[in-house]
Amino acid sequence: MIKLGAVVLGGMLLTTAGIVVLVQVTTNDPIDFRVVTDVLDGGAISELSIKASGPGTIYLPATALPLFNNSVVNQTRLDFDGDHSWPLLVSPWAEEVVIQVDLGPAMKTITIPVQNVSHEEMAFVSGKNVVDHMKCITQDPPDPGFASADTCGYNGRYISSELSGGLYRGAIHFRDKFRSFGLEAEIRDYRMDPDPDDPLDDFIIINVVAKKYGRSTETWIGFGAHMDVAPPVAPLPGGLPGYGTWEGALDDTSGSASIIEMARALSQIETEYSLFFGLWSSEEEGIWGSSEFVDHELSELGGEVKTYVNMDMVGIGWPGRWDNGTYYPLNGYFGGKRTSNTDVEPVPILEGFYNWSLHQWLEVPEIPVVFNLGYSTFGRSDHVSFQREGIPSGFLIGIYDNLYPEYHRIGDTFENMLDYMGGEEMMALGFDIIVWMGVMVAIYLDNDMELHQNTS
Repeated sequence: MIKLGAVVLGGMLLTTAGIVVLVQVTTNDPIDFRVVTDVLDGGAISELSIKASGPGTIYLPATALPLFNNSVVNQTRLDFDGDHSWPLLVSPWAEEVVIQVDLGPAMKTITIPVQNVSHEEMAFVSGKNVVDHMKCITQDPPDPGFASADTCGYNGRYISSELSGGLYRGAIHFRDKFRSFGLEAEIRDYRMDPDPDDPLDDFIIINVVAKKYGRSTETWIGFGAHMDVAPPVAPLPGGLPGYGTWEGALDDTSGSASIIEMARALSQIETEYSLFFGLWSSEEEGIWGSSEFVDHELSELGGEVKTYVNMDMVGIGWPGRWDNGTYYPLNGYFGGKRTSNTDVEPVPILEGFYNWSLHQWLEVPEIPVVFNLGYSTFGRSDHVSFQREGIPSGFLIGIYDNLYPEYHRIGDTFENMLDYMGGEEMMALGFDIIVWMGVMVAIYLDNDMELHQNTS
């Protein structure tokens, strides 16, 4: 989107009578070089166009990734010979994009201001979308017998012995959401009957799996969260459950809505590798849903899974604060690639992508986002199903469950989450962080980028 106005670069006033902003160069410069737009959209794809009479190279900061055929072509360098243009994916927290232009004997520095459009319709990733979707999911069902991408109310997503109830209604809604982005999405169900003589343990496991095909189907990158919630047990006086929840807002409606937003964002660009997005059921009973996918369907992908990234309880973190004023942290784990029954090979590049996404790409200014990242071969969420099969896996989470008194309780509601985060605007800002991190990890992995810069 072109913004018209005026800007001073290198001491020269750039007028914007038309779409192209002219940058006047000295008569000693061997190349007549003209620059694009006066403002770039942060958090969206903007067009960077130039007019040049000869060859040169543009060097970009980490906060502006160029796209080619709608996929990242290089982190920092764009070569040109004559007129050219590139789409740029600009960080939502960048205040300006400073580019260096090498014209042979002449070097120029050009600064382009950035306007943040994170919560506007054009945003590539929007934490507001996640908040709005959570608000929709956690409404009381308007019609218990109906579900689609356009209706709201999908609580009570408990395991069942039938293809019915809240979990199945929620699965239909999530499947239709994926399909609305142009993705191939299906509901997959599996019968689980550990003891044929016990009718009470006869369950149907339901997963929703969406696929985005890249130029190659020989390599896949996976993302997922669990869409089920902890079922109520041990009633208290008055009928309230002592354990279990109706909404499961934090655990794990937050992760499910985040994966949906990731899928929406990544569906907008072409990728080299293929992607899958899984919303698993029966995590609360023992990661049954993701285990069924890994055991019975992973091989159907027809290629190697490069990595899997999991989101669980991601809705309470920065920029929310404790009563003493300190920020809630973000937490993450990355697991290694299993090389034998006992040995696990570390994957330091995954750690680098996590840190790079938060500290270099997002470049959140003057805000202490506490990100605790550790190596782990153990866990209590769906990444474990993939990790045990030798797939390098990551896990993103906000505050830990022992710090959230509503964990697996009837009080795990959307309204309580808003109280913890200080309102919808603050919650949307927190989801901006977590979903952008997931999306950028996907882009980096898709392009086999090497992090030569400091990732701390």
